[in-house]
Amino acid sequence: MAQLVETMNQAIKATTIKTGKYLTFTLETEEYGIGILKVKEIIGMMPSRALLFQESWNL
Repeated sequence: MAQLVETMNQAIKATTIKTGKYLTFTLETEEYGIGILKVKEIIGMMPSRALLFQESWNL
């Protein structure tokens, strides 16, 4: 049974790598992607808030 599970896991990884599945998200106007195999947990959208007393950075 353990061998079957390992074989299935390898097949899933190979398929995912070939198809290029990514978790994508946007921050402001930039779009980012992370390989789905690197994702451990998706919590969902969380409320955001402004940070007080932060110095402005000139980039």
